[in-house]
Amino acid sequence: MSRLAVPGRVQGLLWLAVAAVGWGLNWPATKFALSEWPPFALRVVSSAGAVTLLLAIALARGERIWPRGLAQWGRLTVAGLLNVAPFICLGSLAMLWLDASEASIVAYTMPIWAGLLAWPVLGERPTAPRVAGLAVGGGGGGCCSGRCWRGRNQPRRWWRSCRDSPLS
Repeated sequence: MSRLAVPGRVQGLLWLAVAAVGWGLNWPATKFALSEWPPFALRVVSSAGAVTLLLAIALARGERIWPRGLAQWGRLTVAGLLNVAPFICLGSLAMLWLDASEASIVAYTMPIWAGLLAWPVLGERPTAPRVAGLAVGGGGGGCCSGRCWRGRNQPRRWWRSCRDSPLS
């Protein structure tokens, strides 16, 4: 049996499209599943399924799956507890009160918060491109989540087109 030869760039773009669609469908699927399951049970089951799938793929490809040494286990544990676990758990909790689109917009404001906190915490100097990027990112997130600010039954204003977009 011969395999179809796909150039590396095309294969990369195809995997990017698969990831984008899967990631995008995750939010409404989670919102739907939360109508039947409690948030933490849902995340335990979905995380166990993801670990099983990724472990099977890594083993099929013959990849090394265990960290090297005790120091890597410690760093991996800290990163998981401070980065992945709060994102997964708090995202599920947010969808109990917000629409899936609103929860995803709030969740992906993380780069804006990281940029803002880098100045006082890490001592990074604000530059014009960084300030412009934060302003554009914050403006876009604000435009898409305008419904949160004014309430759901208030009259429409200038951000009406953003509210009626497929993102909200």
